[in-house]
Amino acid sequence: MKRIALGFVVLLATAAAGNAADSSATSGSTQAIGLFRLACLDHAGDSSGLRAFLEDHGLHQMTADQAVPFVRTYPGAVYGATAKGIRLAVAAHDNGACSVFADQGDMADIDATLDSLLRRLAVPFIVVRDGPMPQHPAVHDRVYHVKLGGTIYSAVISTDETNVALKAIMTLAPRNPADAVPQDAQLMEAAKP
Repeated sequence: MKRIALGFVVLLATAAAGNAADSSATSGSTQAIGLFRLACLDHAGDSSGLRAFLEDHGLHQMTADQAVPFVRTYPGAVYGATAKGIRLAVAAHDNGACSVFADQGDMADIDATLDSLLRRLAVPFIVVRDGPMPQHPAVHDRVYHVKLGGTIYSAVISTDETNVALKAIMTLAPRNPADAVPQDAQLMEAAKP
């Protein structure tokens, strides 16, 4: 099994996001979105494929104790890395969801980079919510519905400028068809052959 250095994965992630980085917040945002693309968008719904990808690229799996803060919502395996001073983690959840965690990032940069990336990849998407969480006003959520391979996913992008340890969490999870909203029908019609 071929191992590729983590620095190369970070370079790939930055290229996948398609942004040049100047400030550390922008760099963190770009790397986080690039990793979100490589891990979550490219492996949507495929936890075992995602785990193999992460292991093949040299990311280390955290112990069960280390993984606890990252898998509270959905159980799964968590892989961590530090690159260019940015701490990142990827959770391959057992239910097919995927999350990326970053200790650096800026909401405006993350939103702009993700929107640009989805358009460049021709991924149909809608933003269904954008603003502070009612229960935690310091946390800003932007919720997307995206269509990948004929399936609608929710992508929840959360940032917290007040949290020094964790600035951004990006989660992609298959949507429950019972929770469909009217805009989902537009997504299913989008990009039909």
